[in-house]
Amino acid sequence: MKTEDVLNKRLQQRVGKTNPFAVPEGYFEQLPQRVMALIPEKEANDVPEEKQIAKKRPLLKMMWKYAVAACCGGLICISAFYLYDTKEAQVAENSATITGHGVNNTYEDAVMDCAMMDNADIYACLMSNE
Repeated sequence: MKTEDVLNKRLQQRVGKTNPFAVPEGYFEQLPQRVMALIPEKEANDVPEEKQIAKKRPLLKMMWKYAVAACCGGLICISAFYLYDTKEAQVAENSATITGHGVNNTYEDAVMDCAMMDNADIYACLMSNE
């Protein structure tokens, strides 16, 4: 810190505190007129600028962001629909195959279908075994 103070004092002694730069008289009063004189004038067109811009860009280039967003949204919706549909089918399959206390009856059902036994025959068979 002390070296900075010493350097600042030496610099002030050499240069002083006066501003060496000066603005010419009337500079800021004449500035707007000089800037406006340097700007080229535009030619007057019959067609408004908005319509000229619209003519220059095709519709697809203007709407590509919206098209990409719509495609992504569609993919998400379709994926969610199929995911939900497969989960629902799995739940239905699980509830159909598991009945009672966690016993899988699909094998027994297939055997009963092949045996062509109705409920009365099954009851008679069960009663005869007891």
